[in-house]
Amino acid sequence: MKVIRIAYIVAFVMTVLAAVGALTGPIMLLSLALIPLVAGIGILRRRTWSAYGFALYLLAQLLLAAFLLFRDKSPNAAAQIVLAAILIPLFLFAGRALSTSGAQRGVVWPWIALSALTTLPLIFFQAFMIPTGAMEDTLLIGDRILVSCL
Repeated sequence: MKVIRIAYIVAFVMTVLAAVGALTGPIMLLSLALIPLVAGIGILRRRTWSAYGFALYLLAQLLLAAFLLFRDKSPNAAAQIVLAAILIPLFLFAGRALSTSGAQRGVVWPWIALSALTTLPLIFFQAFMIPTGAMEDTLLIGDRILVSCL
């Protein structure tokens, strides 16, 4: 039961960190703070798939970070890989503890859809900001564009 408590506390801490990061950076990232919040509330309500689903979401983010590390040599991707590798077993153990204690199963498909919708677009598209005025007739400095990576 201790792992369940640790799992929802970690989920709530991740929510606060994501919210603070969104308020100091791009506000669009505030919506991503809802994912660990929903997982933490689900674990508190003793829903097994809240823990398993968040582990699935973290696995999708781990695979995405590994892909971005390979494609873009992103320095943040290595830290994301390490963090996800630590947190995935925690939430898997929490899900197992919930299932053995007779907790409700919960719903599977929202976690699968969430994992796919937050991961797949970032594999196929890459965002860029125009740094110079080299294409000033068509693109201005500071314009943001999405580029297909295929």
